[in-house]
Amino acid sequence: MPEAWESIDAEDLLAEEEPEYVWLIPGLLEEKDRVIVTGNEGLGKSTLLRQFGWQVACGISPFSLEPMEPQNVLLIDFENPRRLIKRSLRRLYGMERPARGRMEVLSYPSGMDFTAPTDRMRMQTVLAEVRPKLVIGGPMYKM
Repeated sequence: MPEAWESIDAEDLLAEEEPEYVWLIPGLLEEKDRVIVTGNEGLGKSTLLRQFGWQVACGISPFSLEPMEPQNVLLIDFENPRRLIKRSLRRLYGMERPARGRMEVLSYPSGMDFTAPTDRMRMQTVLAEVRPKLVIGGPMYKM
């Protein structure tokens, strides 16, 4: 059921009991948070996000390098073919490795139209099978 469209006075909002943090990455990213990374082509956005996902799947906080609970990660690349993703991930393979099933990769270079019922259903099926805590996907223009 959608949330009610009711406004609340700022004083009343701030007077409510503070909810507990539900961290996906302690001190950095809460569950259900969203992050958009932008920049010109070739600056390393995809590389950064692959490394980010790899570390989260391994149980390493991406920036502090502190140990954390490993999370299931789904990397969806709507632009690059599987062979390019494989080459990029192979560079990370010399580091600590995520447990089998912690990091799933989906290459769909033709993109998906999430307004189309078939593509929405296809994505829902993948999400239900993988059950990721973190989804890394892009680029947005191909979604």
